[in-house]
Amino acid sequence: MSLAVLGNQSLDELQSLVIKSFKEVQNKNLEKPKYPSDPYGESKRKTICYHVPVNESRQLTINWVIPDQRELYYCKPELYLSHLIGHQGDGSLSSYLKTLGLAIELVAGESHSAPGFNFFSIDIQLTIEGLNQWERILYSVYQYLAMLRKEGPKEWIFNEGKNINQMEFQFEEKGQPRHIVSNLAGRMRDYPLSECLSGPYEMREFRPDLINELLNEYLIPTKMRVFLTSKKFLSIATEKEKWYGTQYKQEYLSEELIKQCETCEINCEFYLPTPNQFIPTNFQLFSKKKNLARPQIPTKIKENEYYRLYYAEDSFYRFPKAYIYFEFRNPLVCVDPIHSNLTTLYVELINDSLIEFVYSAQLGGLDYELYDCNDSIQLSISGFNHKIKELLNIIIDHMINIKIEVEQFEIIKEKFKQSLQFFRRCVPSTMAKFGLTYLTAEYDWNNNELLSCLDGTLKKVNFEKKNFFIFLCYDITMHDVESFITRVLKHFYIDSLMYGNLTKNQAIEYMTLVEQKFKEKSFYQPLFPSMWFNQRELALPNGCNYAYTMFNDAYKLNAIIIYLQCFQETPENNALLGLFSYLVKQPCFNQLRTKEQLGYVINSQLWRSCGVQGFSVTVQSAREPGYINQRIELFIDSIRDYISTMSDELFKKQREGYIVKNVEIPKNMHDQGNRFWNEITNHQFYFDRPSRETEIIKTLERDDLLRFYDHYISPRSNYRRKLSVHVNPSSFALQMQTNETNTIENEDELTDIIHEESSSIINEEDVAVTTETSHESIQSTEQLPIIDKLTEIENILAKQEIDLPEFEWIGNVHIWKSKLLCYPLAQSYEKLDVPVLYKL
Repeated sequence: MSLAVLGNQSLDELQSLVIKSFKEVQNKNLEKPKYPSDPYGESKRKTICYHVPVNESRQLTINWVIPDQRELYYCKPELYLSHLIGHQGDGSLSSYLKTLGLAIELVAGESHSAPGFNFFSIDIQLTIEGLNQWERILYSVYQYLAMLRKEGPKEWIFNEGKNINQMEFQFEEKGQPRHIVSNLAGRMRDYPLSECLSGPYEMREFRPDLINELLNEYLIPTKMRVFLTSKKFLSIATEKEKWYGTQYKQEYLSEELIKQCETCEINCEFYLPTPNQFIPTNFQLFSKKKNLARPQIPTKIKENEYYRLYYAEDSFYRFPKAYIYFEFRNPLVCVDPIHSNLTTLYVELINDSLIEFVYSAQLGGLDYELYDCNDSIQLSISGFNHKIKELLNIIIDHMINIKIEVEQFEIIKEKFKQSLQFFRRCVPSTMAKFGLTYLTAEYDWNNNELLSCLDGTLKKVNFEKKNFFIFLCYDITMHDVESFITRVLKHFYIDSLMYGNLTKNQAIEYMTLVEQKFKEKSFYQPLFPSMWFNQRELALPNGCNYAYTMFNDAYKLNAIIIYLQCFQETPENNALLGLFSYLVKQPCFNQLRTKEQLGYVINSQLWRSCGVQGFSVTVQSAREPGYINQRIELFIDSIRDYISTMSDELFKKQREGYIVKNVEIPKNMHDQGNRFWNEITNHQFYFDRPSRETEIIKTLERDDLLRFYDHYISPRSNYRRKLSVHVNPSSFALQMQTNETNTIENEDELTDIIHEESSSIINEEDVAVTTETSHESIQSTEQLPIIDKLTEIENILAKQEIDLPEFEWIGNVHIWKSKLLCYPLAQSYEKLDVPVLYKL
């Protein structure tokens, strides 16, 4: 047993708490178990396992058993090898396989399995051609390992990794306390107590003998196990493992292939990386201010017809890091499904072309994100500020001068197509939230629309089973993307934020660099002011009770999100809805999750999007949708009594708790930078939001909450505006759960089911939601309810019902949207002129 405790108390107080709580735990002086160094034995080596995934994926995994070297944590020979084998730059295995069009991504590394042995694996995400030529890929892997043996271990590579680790440890920012104690409790088993914090970063002894031992005795053909994943193996995967029912087939690799891998020749395309020029050496802090109570808020330091630049110097966290953000705004990027696809392909092609160039920067503590979002393309670069300008220069060059190869384009297009096709296999509760975003947006494109405007496949779509058919077809070509790049970069406007260990002059220098690079290519003309617009939110009518159904292909589960639209964002409205959501969150979980045990995924939250906000409740459950809806509404109906019967002392305590939460400063620069950036991309510029809203929260009383509840939340209110999204298992999901093989052999059958049940599959959007969205792993097995049968308490609860109006089911989404009004654009808090609605 190991225990880690973190708190604000003194060490003596913490020690006293630990002794009091755990003194009765008996020390049995048990020895730490140790398992055989070879858990599989000779009979399981030189094998290949073909298995069928739930989602369409193509992957090759090569696995070896290696010694458990946790006692030599300060040498890290496995880290040396994983760094080289997983390298993405010139001369690497990854670069070579991508050039051949065989691989999409490659990852290598060790996994700690059990005391006594570990695994070393190479995971390669394959293209369609790569799956057909997996033996060639396997041969190439051993060619790369042969090159490493010939070159031998290099101390300068070890020292480079050592310096990076030391840098990361020295400047590691604060994380979540629960993660810190969880990690420490685990590390106490693997490191001396004096090195529990630094152990994972230690690299103080270069041991070429250990590196050579791994290369020569373990990472060899006769000790490998190969796993090949694809739906292509459905016809040959005749066995089924007993836990999840995964279909597979295992057999021995041919001796001829083993011999080829053992005697492979050196490939001149493989060579060691050059020294990393992105490792920072200057950690000077520019700000002379110290001991500030809060981070400094951004100020606008430059504005013209091309861009608007905000800047904030860091004097609070005091790390040699910077966070720079750019939003390239042009409504052309999402004017229709074709242009939305073109934007995504353009961005993904840039990201793909940058991999080899920015990999060294990422090793050196820099990172970047380039993505399309609503009517813009956004770029963020973060990390140590010393070499951040060099990385910015590389990224902008690629945005302007990208050269697209035919093979690269086809791979990226296929990857994007798969992401659209398999959206319906994500977690139902996540799918419901995406559905809510799609429905409330003034305009958006669902996945069927995007798919039909991507690959040229003619699609007959029956909208919502209303016998309203349209035929869609457009095949995006490489030429389309190339011509689109010129058009989209012709006119745009940049919003930018420079935050962190930067001077004002450096911020202007970086912004000028971007401006000049675009102008050199005759790009970058001012965007017309009439094109400066954001997405708008639809205004639901008073008394509405809309509902919309989506279908999920991977889970035999239902999910419902109930959204009660309230009003536009203002400081007063924000404070009121925020306090209400805070008061309700714990009772909602306690009632629906703990007492009624509806399911594992249950939460209530404040929902904000496009300057409009409301209250939502999400439940994912094996119960029937009608039952879930009733239970949520019964809880909502009980909120008034909960608030009205709350003691004055408890109300004040809850209000004070929300104030503390509201003014809490982000624990690291990354989160603070993103908070500032969200204010800019939302065009609200409410940088001092916490302190200003806190003063309003202090004035709110119980009666304010009750008036708000009666008008906007109560099921009995004539003014309530409700929209619910229901995610149900599709026919395909139900068939998978009942079919012994868990498959439908005819893939066209799945396509028919998808198009017959619904055409409204939606994309993820960047929505301002106050709680994190859960991205859970997709599983083929059913998530069972917490209890299989209703308990006595549930039987009593099941008899309680509330009279609710009939659902107004949304059929054709586009016709439904056309009948609704829109809220005004999200307002800047600098010049806010929105009525305060909570006083109704």
